[in-house]
Amino acid sequence: MRGLDLGADDYLTKPFSVDELLARVRAVLRRSSFTAEHGVGLQAKTVVGELVVDHAQHQVLLAGKEISLTPVEYRLLAYLAQNAGRVVTQDMLIEHVWGLEYIGESHMLQVNVNRLRHKLESDSAHPRYIRTKVGIGYMLATS
Repeated sequence: MRGLDLGADDYLTKPFSVDELLARVRAVLRRSSFTAEHGVGLQAKTVVGELVVDHAQHQVLLAGKEISLTPVEYRLLAYLAQNAGRVVTQDMLIEHVWGLEYIGESHMLQVNVNRLRHKLESDSAHPRYIRTKVGIGYMLATS
């Protein structure tokens, strides 16, 4: 659990089969290639108020200051940024950040959204950027 909290994508317990290892590697490759699939160019940035998500540099700035995110937090924010202004369902976020095998693990998503809010929001109880659509998912607000 600690490894996942620190940003690991996945883990395997011993003994494991080569087929399972290869399937998990393919899942990570699918998740890592979502940027190319969604047309993010080398210079692409998403800007919402004082929040800047620089997709080419894998960098997040808030009011000009770099925000340190774990790889999981970055993938979550980047996917929300690519869909800014649109509600993204919990299952869609889980699939794109962790993979299909984690669908239904909403607690893991909620924990990471909460961590992101604490890093990005001046008042995480009243978020400006990451908004919850109860029973549906989350969205990165555009205003």
